[in-house]
Amino acid sequence: MPGRAEITPELPGREAHHWRADTGASTDIRAIAQTPDGYLWLGTASGLYRFDGISFEHIVPSTYNRRQSSLITALAVAADGALWVGHDFGGLSVWRNGRLTDLPPEIQSKGAVMAIATAPNGDVWVACLGSMGQQLRQYSRGQVHVHDTNDWLKPESIDHLLVAHDGSLWISQAVSVLHVPNGAARPEVVATKPVFTSSLVEDDHGQVWFAGRDGLHSLTGRPARIPIPDTPLRPGVFQHGQALFSDGRVLFAGYRDGLMAVPVQRAGPVMHIPERAATVMRDREGTIWTGGPDGLTRFGRTVLVRPALPGTPITGFALGGNPTMPLAVATDSGVFAIGKGEVRPILTVPGITALCAGQSGEVLVETEKGDRLLRGANWQSIAKPFPLISANACAIGRDGRAWSVIGNAALYQLNGSRWQAQADLPPSQFIVSDQVSGAQGGIYANEPLHAVLHIADHKVVPIWQGDDIAVGFVRLIKVIGGHTYIGGQMGLARTEGNRIIAIEARNHPWLTGLTGVTLGPSDAWLITSAGIVRISRPDFEAAFRHPHQPIPHRLLGAAQNVHARSSVYWSANDAEVDAAGQPWFVTDQGLVGVDLAANAVNPMPPPVLIRGLQAGGVTYIGSRAELPAGTNRIAFEFAALSLTDPLHNRYRYRLEGVDGDWVEPGITGDGARQEATYTQLRPGTYRFHVIAANGDGVWNQTGATMAVTIAAYYWQTWWFAGVLAIAASGALVAVFNWRARVTSAALRQRLADRMAVREHIARELHDTLLQGFYGLTLRFQSIKERLPQGHSTIADMEKALDRADDVLLEGRERVRMLRQESGPLDLVAHVSDLTPVILGDDLPWTLTVKGVPAPLWAEAAHEIGRIVREALCNIVRHARAGHVGITIDFTRDPIQIDIADDGTGLPDPVRRSGSAEGHYGLIGMRERAKGLGGSLEISNVAPHGTRVRLSVPRQIVHRALDDG
Repeated sequence: MPGRAEITPELPGREAHHWRADTGASTDIRAIAQTPDGYLWLGTASGLYRFDGISFEHIVPSTYNRRQSSLITALAVAADGALWVGHDFGGLSVWRNGRLTDLPPEIQSKGAVMAIATAPNGDVWVACLGSMGQQLRQYSRGQVHVHDTNDWLKPESIDHLLVAHDGSLWISQAVSVLHVPNGAARPEVVATKPVFTSSLVEDDHGQVWFAGRDGLHSLTGRPARIPIPDTPLRPGVFQHGQALFSDGRVLFAGYRDGLMAVPVQRAGPVMHIPERAATVMRDREGTIWTGGPDGLTRFGRTVLVRPALPGTPITGFALGGNPTMPLAVATDSGVFAIGKGEVRPILTVPGITALCAGQSGEVLVETEKGDRLLRGANWQSIAKPFPLISANACAIGRDGRAWSVIGNAALYQLNGSRWQAQADLPPSQFIVSDQVSGAQGGIYANEPLHAVLHIADHKVVPIWQGDDIAVGFVRLIKVIGGHTYIGGQMGLARTEGNRIIAIEARNHPWLTGLTGVTLGPSDAWLITSAGIVRISRPDFEAAFRHPHQPIPHRLLGAAQNVHARSSVYWSANDAEVDAAGQPWFVTDQGLVGVDLAANAVNPMPPPVLIRGLQAGGVTYIGSRAELPAGTNRIAFEFAALSLTDPLHNRYRYRLEGVDGDWVEPGITGDGARQEATYTQLRPGTYRFHVIAANGDGVWNQTGATMAVTIAAYYWQTWWFAGVLAIAASGALVAVFNWRARVTSAALRQRLADRMAVREHIARELHDTLLQGFYGLTLRFQSIKERLPQGHSTIADMEKALDRADDVLLEGRERVRMLRQESGPLDLVAHVSDLTPVILGDDLPWTLTVKGVPAPLWAEAAHEIGRIVREALCNIVRHARAGHVGITIDFTRDPIQIDIADDGTGLPDPVRRSGSAEGHYGLIGMRERAKGLGGSLEISNVAPHGTRVRLSVPRQIVHRALDDG
């Protein structure tokens, strides 16, 4: 029997994270299970809790049952995904479709539930203890079958149940183990236990074991026993001695000294983790969970190793030019070498302030009381130049000369055993060796927020100055492979010949707070405020060619709160690769290494679910939601249930019909759940789609979807919009017609006014001027007749009277014409009369009339005639035409009058501009057409010739016969 195990805080290859009562966790956990949606379920003394990796949710039963205990004794997930919950008394409850309900009374178990096991075929086995004694109840297809001591159950308490991968049932009773093969009607006794209170476990190879106080005993396969230290069980736990096979060990829960890890092959130590665990389980991602009186603990896989380094690190790494040299690091208790996976002391001395190494193996240690220089195998003591002033940084050049920054400014060089001030060199915050200079050696020096300098042969050359320093406060200068790297609080830069290229934290937030960079055989390694950063060498090189583009990288240690040291002010070199290629880091939690042989990548894409939709104070759950009219704000809450590193889960979502592309909110520190809010949505149907990735960037591309329909008020419906459109169209037509009527009425009124003026003139001529003139004629006639015969003036009087008669005749004709032009006028006759007068007998012409001619206002007909006259005159003057065709179309509205010829056509400049320089005929034609409320088009026709088209609205120029 092994002795007592050694106490260790961690499981090898795993990092522990604890949730205690002060973090909102429920304590006194009795059972743990995981449903297919990814949630972790905790059965506790105060009820059932659901856990998403970050927060705990107390699940309240749908109906209150005062006869049911809040102490949960067992949890199991059935084949259909339902969670079966056993109580200390009050029987069974089932979580299904978002509700926790009790089993119906007719199939409800009686008394305390001791254990639950579920089978692949959907059967659920429940061990319970009540007034009827021990019972094993089998729930199958809605029916319950009860097995007790009257059937085949032994008259012993039932400690544990197990359904193996082959579907067979194993029953652990007080001193017996029963096996019911898959399909069998009765069990077989396979073992008589030498101890009480044991549980059953199946290993990764399908071999079944039972665990008790004296160890683990095989029930199938080759007989075997794995002993455990002699340690008592912790009282008050139902499933004593729960066990789990993992990583070559068996984990035992339920022991007073904590969680116990026993190697299966008996190679290696037995370990006690001081974790009071009552139950242990492994989830779908391989993470181990324990629960007990202290709360919940997650043991996640990790590639990080933490060697036992005495003291707290004070400096970064010191490494000379020899790649076989071990890394040196100083703590508050001394200097230690790291190599071959071991940590060994180099020098034990307190008060270290600076540490550096040289190309030939030199090590310089500066302390508060004096300095030590290692050359070969001997340590040389060096006095401080000022007893009360400490060194802040040091460097050893390629030539072996040692440099120091003393008092946070002054630069000194070691000459023999004495420090000599270098007054001609600028004060510096820290210095590092450039590793490549000539005989005199060279260093890099930093003047905070002012300049990065290169010093060689006492020549100072600034390589980066002032506002050009894009990485903020510089804390790191390091030469690697021909490049000088400069790291600061806001990014990383390196020299490229005469240029410096910076990768800034404003584009890559995970670069903030950089304190270390190093290159391994295939990867670049950084330590920043975000954690340990791993970048492939090709991606690292590409980053300096395209510093603004995303850089593929992986964060390590964030889940374990491993970050860069925030207290670094002097030189930092917190990342190095040892001679074996293993990366090491000085962090805020001490010395941390990365085990490159370990694989801690989580390959499982996370389950994604939409927890609900919030709208108008109502929560909608399911794949579809019907929202009432007037909904103007909706919020989707969704979650990715990867529990290994939930703070770094990533999401992409889109609302189809709103988002044109995926929205990626980034890592917010609450990676287990997210919310997307939309406002001002119109009525209609939308589809919300969300996908997610775990902390290692493995995506669930299927994700989860939810269809949302927002109802519409009647004024938001398509038919109402159609009615509005029709009404608007009708109103537009009415307005257009009204406007046309108003315009037509105005034009017609203008024509009528002109006709009224003509009639007024005619009346005035007839009633005043002509009548008066006629009276004068009669008076002169009377005077002539009274003259004696032969009087000399009679002849003159007769001539004047003859002329007066002519004037009266002409006046009467003018009055007649004015009266005639005020009435209706036949446009066809008017055009027929004026055309031959203009064209003459040498130019043939035709007149075509379409439709029934309508009488026009005389003024309108005369205006049209003047336009036709001008068009005919232009043909005669310029067209050299052989024929003219005139068409008057009364079938259209507006009435169209076309004058077309077969002449040379209108020159393009005249046709485009609408007139010829110095000529105003075309302009006058357009002005007359506009005055009629019409339009004039002039165009060339094929194959040659010109067409003038006059369009005049019928309602403006038409005058019915009864209008006169």
